[in-house]
Amino acid sequence: MKRFTTTTTMLLVTAVLGVSGLGFLEVADDPGSAFTLLHIPVILAAILDGPLAGSLVGLVFGAVCLLHYDPADPVVQLLPRLLIGPAAAGAFALVRELRANSSARNSLAALVAVMAGSWTNTLGVCLVAIMRGHNTLEELAPMALLHGSAEWITAEMVAFPIVVLIYSQRRRKRR
Repeated sequence: MKRFTTTTTMLLVTAVLGVSGLGFLEVADDPGSAFTLLHIPVILAAILDGPLAGSLVGLVFGAVCLLHYDPADPVVQLLPRLLIGPAAAGAFALVRELRANSSARNSLAALVAVMAGSWTNTLGVCLVAIMRGHNTLEELAPMALLHGSAEWITAEMVAFPIVVLIYSQRRRKRR
């Protein structure tokens, strides 16, 4: 039941931030381009509730992007957002497994998972847009580096402490 509550909360946060426009910070020098915050609830859902939950929240993220941004190509807007969850959840599980006996395993796993989810969003959208002929590498590379780095750092600042706090609470409840 708690996992359902977390996923539902992340779905609602994504929908409200997306529909209201508060989850997209427009870039003044680049009309039609935005710094997004909507990958953060996707990453949180994936780490806390698993890859399917992350993909479900990612679907809402992609649908909102489809309404707001060009290209209005469902493959560009949806596919990369569906992959954020599996990338973040997979990275989290892998690092936890590799660091099974470490007291800092959840912290390290959270850092890596947030990075994986954030860059999956940025690079995924750029690569699919290039492959579908909407943009060129020369057009998207500077934006991907600038936006991707800023979005990743922001995601780490927001998602990392939340994940560490929730996992420490879960560990205390098991004792």
